[in-house]
Amino acid sequence: MVRFEIPGSPVPKERPRRSASGHYYTPARTRRYEQTVAAAAQVAGVSLDPQKRYRATAWFYVSRACDGDNCLKSILDALRLYGQPQGWDDRQVQEGHYYVETVPRGKECALVEIEPLEATA
Repeated sequence: MVRFEIPGSPVPKERPRRSASGHYYTPARTRRYEQTVAAAAQVAGVSLDPQKRYRATAWFYVSRACDGDNCLKSILDALRLYGQPQGWDDRQVQEGHYYVETVPRGKECALVEIEPLEATA
């Protein structure tokens, strides 16, 4: 099992945007949060096996309402995009849970726990 903390207010995954030239891109706010998530995971030594299935649980401490399932998606996408072993994909998370709690401004963060699921025979 691995646990890590992501500082700052959790950011829900935003939909891709289309530029005037027709190219799609990830909004800057989402990209910055994904980089923050990746850095926190790297500091915590997160390394997920591409051959295993996982359960992810997140606790979001926010100063105002948030979309918890999209915040969890931001975290899982960040792990896929930035630095997990080649071949790991967020589709390996077979079970996901999140909890949202309101806290005073300045105390926002996310706590994440990822654990392998037991293999079935």
